[in-house]
Amino acid sequence: MLTQRIVKAYCQIGLGVSPESSKKQLEEAVDLFGRQLSELEQFAPSPKIEYALSRVRIYWSPFARAAANPATRYGVKTLTEFDDELLFATDQVVILIEGAASSPHARLINIAGRQRMLGQRLAKLYMLNAWGFDQPRIQSDSDRARFEFDGALRELQKAPQNTSIINRQLTAAVSRWSEFKQALTTTDKASPQRVADLSEELLHRMDEITRLYETLFSRKR
Repeated sequence: MLTQRIVKAYCQIGLGVSPESSKKQLEEAVDLFGRQLSELEQFAPSPKIEYALSRVRIYWSPFARAAANPATRYGVKTLTEFDDELLFATDQVVILIEGAASSPHARLINIAGRQRMLGQRLAKLYMLNAWGFDQPRIQSDSDRARFEFDGALRELQKAPQNTSIINRQLTAAVSRWSEFKQALTTTDKASPQRVADLSEELLHRMDEITRLYETLFSRKR
């Protein structure tokens, strides 16, 4: 999620979309990624996870340096050079940790957590397009992310482990997701701000759902 959030916030600064709060989002995301990477490196319970984290570190270092520079179109190009590789590397770590947990609840946590990433990714792709980066992959990447988000949301709704609180939160998430999808199809002057605002609302909603699954998992152990 943080990799996508960093590029999204960087683009928002360049576009003049809530520049102060976007700058704060960017700085906090960079700081959090760095701290969590260090914590995971100390935690690494297996050689495979240790190696996967070393791959994250390779991509993270130049990515973080680029994110610290003023928001320019050249800077965006530099960030996107490492963006997908860093996202893939971090996803591999998540998959390995989920496997090490060997619990059905770990999968639910992973799915809910990944929704946070997909929402930020969609907002990032929208901002790239709004800033004039008409890359051929933007539309196809957006389509894939929307398809995955829809499917994962349905899977979470069907999970037999859900509590009544989780189900209520998922119902609210479905409503917010519907608004966000609609905003992603608009291109008027106010649209980037609306996409930015709704992406934050969706992120907070999915973050709460992820937290609820984490609490459920800890109680079941």
